[in-house]
Amino acid sequence: MGGQAKCDILRCYTSVQNTCTRFIIDIRMLLAAGVCSVDQCIYAVGGYDGSSQLSSVECYDVGSDQWTAVTPMNCPRSALSLSVVNDSIYAIGKFCTGQFFLLNFN
Repeated sequence: MGGQAKCDILRCYTSVQNTCTRFIIDIRMLLAAGVCSVDQCIYAVGGYDGSSQLSSVECYDVGSDQWTAVTPMNCPRSALSLSVVNDSIYAIGKFCTGQFFLLNFN
């Protein structure tokens, strides 16, 4: 998701069946968002909407096929990486006051 082109498609590859399923993303199209998964959810975090960095965090629940806005980050950021440790998402990157730093949110 994200990168240099706006993305409104999510693809899910299933190795057991060797199939790729396409989903339309019903959240705003994002550039440079961080993406990760925790349990049965995929999170799209931050990003750039063409005019400003975003603090939004949105969750796609695979079981219900629904996107939900969840608690946003305390600082807008794009071009970030995410890591998951013990069900906590860590956002690593810059473009939040122009400095690198680590943010942990559950």
